[in-house]
Amino acid sequence: TAIRFAMSLMGTNGMYSSLIFEPKTYFINRSIELPTGYTTFVPNQYPKFVIDGNGCSFKKANNNQFDFFYRIPASQTVANNNYVQTSLNIKNFVADGQGGVWQGSGYSFLYLGASTGSSIENITLQNFDIGLRVEYCPGVVIKNIVTDGVKTNSVLLRNGSWGGASITNSGSNNAQITNVIIKDTISQSECVSVIASNQVNIEKTTIYGTSSPQYGIFVDSLTAANVVSVKIKDTNISVGASVAGIYLKVNDESGNVIDGLYNSVVQNVIGVEAYSGSPNVQVSNIAYWESAATLYNDGTTLWQFDNVNLGPGIIDSADVVDPLNNLWDTNPPATIPLVADVEYIPVGGNVIPTLESILNFDRTTTSGNIFMGTSSGSSNTGTNVQGIGLTAASQNTGTDVQALGFGAALLNTGDEVSAVGILAGAGQSGNTVVAFGKSAAFSNTGNDVIAIGELAASGNTGANVVAIGASAGAANPISAAVILSNTVLPSYLNFATASAAITGAGATTGTYLYHDQTTDAIGAVRIP
Repeated sequence: TAIRFAMSLMGTNGMYSSLIFEPKTYFINRSIELPTGYTTFVPNQYPKFVIDGNGCSFKKANNNQFDFFYRIPASQTVANNNYVQTSLNIKNFVADGQGGVWQGSGYSFLYLGASTGSSIENITLQNFDIGLRVEYCPGVVIKNIVTDGVKTNSVLLRNGSWGGASITNSGSNNAQITNVIIKDTISQSECVSVIASNQVNIEKTTIYGTSSPQYGIFVDSLTAANVVSVKIKDTNISVGASVAGIYLKVNDESGNVIDGLYNSVVQNVIGVEAYSGSPNVQVSNIAYWESAATLYNDGTTLWQFDNVNLGPGIIDSADVVDPLNNLWDTNPPATIPLVADVEYIPVGGNVIPTLESILNFDRTTTSGNIFMGTSSGSSNTGTNVQGIGLTAASQNTGTDVQALGFGAALLNTGDEVSAVGILAGAGQSGNTVVAFGKSAAFSNTGNDVIAIGELAASGNTGANVVAIGASAGAANPISAAVILSNTVLPSYLNFATASAAITGAGATTGTYLYHDQTTDAIGAVRIP
């Protein structure tokens, strides 16, 4: 009763926003409600409550089941109007929830809902169904947590579960979970569970014990429409999970990172289930791979392995997806990903390349291809193709193609094409084409075309065309044409005017073309 009264007093005004316990053992027989905010709420005032256990112990005085600490709004409207503006720092507790049938009861040491920028730290928990249950707490930091004998979740971070809360309006986004040690998992459902919450960092998690949880770390976006991305770093798993050590249920636009993982048991180490599209998961820095350990793939996940040791003889994407390597769990609906969905960098990771390795990147004796630059030659199927520059010759299908510049010959389908310049020859289908300049011959369909200048012969449909100058021959439909841009061809009244202007300007030896306004024809002034 004294503790409950103290919590109630904290919510009256800013003078009582901090509570420190004596380092003793407290026996409680019902839930303690945490402060929700100041009774006399002041606009633009964001209460910060500090609840310091100071190393005290909490135990139950009876066999009833209840949350030790809780703070839950009645609805999403209430959550947004008052609760979520407050921040709580809850720290330095030891608690034992044993008594009665606590396994599967749904009760926890802490059930915290709707607060921003809270921290939960330095807490040791034993014998709870859920250790920490945190809902709609953006920016929360959960750190230095030890659990022993927790049944369903040691840490549950999720969206709100009250009336009006949804997966899009109540996520615990931008959260951090770090330094969590989970002992004796007693067949937990998910040791660390993140539900419908985006941009969550999970670092330095250790999971061990004598029985098998379903999942070590579990992430679920709940639907195909909700984008949830997480970063999981420096994880140590020494207990076998029945489904997977780390399991992600995510969708098309999510980007997920698993960096630094030690697994010492045979299990599905990492599993990814695609709600929709092709979610991306980047796995890096796994120096040791337990023999016979597997990966789980359900859907069209894009896997990337960087500095990962998946076993001897695995040196490229084809080796990763080879069923003979026994790397993948194929129990339905699990599948082995396609080679195109895997990017693999063997042990050692990225190194400073030599000039020889650059010049020979993706070059084979059968294809004759050379690609340099991010995504250069990506999804190319042509042979004798040289692409230099970001996305140069990407998705090209033509043969004998040279592409130099950002997007040069991107989506090109023509053969014998030389394209130099940003998007030069991009999306074009003509054969025997020379394109020089930004967007030169862009979307051209004509054969035997020479295009020099920005947008020269772009959209051209004629064959045997020479187009020189900015936009010369753009959308031209005429074949057997030589087209000069009006911007490079000067116009004069007649020959006398042209000759006087050109020679007067100090022209050097050569023949200068011009437009004759009197005859509306092309004339020339020849300088000996």
